[in-house]
Amino acid sequence: MRLNDTWFPLPSAPFVSVFEGEPESGENAEVTDSGTPPPTEPKKNEKVKFDAAQQAYVNSLIAEERRKSQVKNDQLITQLETEKNRVGTTAAEKQALEDRIEGLKNEYATKETLKARETEKKLKELEDKNKQLEAQGATWEQRYHRDRKRIDLTQAAAEEKAYNPRQVVNELFSNSRLEPIVGDDGKPTDEYRTMVKINTVDGDGKPKVLDLDPVGAVRQLKEMREYQNLFISPATGGLGGGSLGRGGGGGGKAPHEMSTAEYMEYRKKQKGK
Repeated sequence: MRLNDTWFPLPSAPFVSVFEGEPESGENAEVTDSGTPPPTEPKKNEKVKFDAAQQAYVNSLIAEERRKSQVKNDQLITQLETEKNRVGTTAAEKQALEDRIEGLKNEYATKETLKARETEKKLKELEDKNKQLEAQGATWEQRYHRDRKRIDLTQAAAEEKAYNPRQVVNELFSNSRLEPIVGDDGKPTDEYRTMVKINTVDGDGKPKVLDLDPVGAVRQLKEMREYQNLFISPATGGLGGGSLGRGGGGGGKAPHEMSTAEYMEYRKKQKGK
């Protein structure tokens, strides 16, 4: 190039050698017979895109593999269930197997299924806890009723001068109960009292059932001939009606000195008389 009578050399273009059968790079790259460039490797972190048909095919492959895996998973769960229910499996082994089974079930569960299972599990825990508390409450209630009735009957028997209050309690306990005390408004209160049903006869000899408090029940028992031997009689100086004193018809023992077997034998004889 000439500028102001001075010649400057032009930069020469790069020379690229192309051998026969070798594709050119850049814009002169080789094309396929269809006129489109050959496929190239995707760049790193570049998302591969499929058309609808390709994506459907890939999805079907994934679904099939998932189905096969789930079949194997279900078979393993069945084996573990059998092992858990086997005779001889300890409680610790059963718990470990149950944890493993639940883990396998969760592997192929949907989010909705997992949520439902978690809710069901929490409800089951609450139900078990409520049942446990109800059982404990029922146990304590039974103990309270038992002890309260025994205390009330024992006090009444002692007040009525029973030889052995325990024998009187044993006679009345099965027919005793606790019932709520009714307030002035006619509604049950939180207070309870002991009541006893006594089978007796009226003046005409007809059967009659009396519902009495502990003292009334013990007094009624005391008036019945077959139970008079359980109480101290003032007429005999506290020896139980003459025939039950030491050396008398009671075999030399007062009722409160008898063993249970002796007392039951004595009762049979008295009923026979």
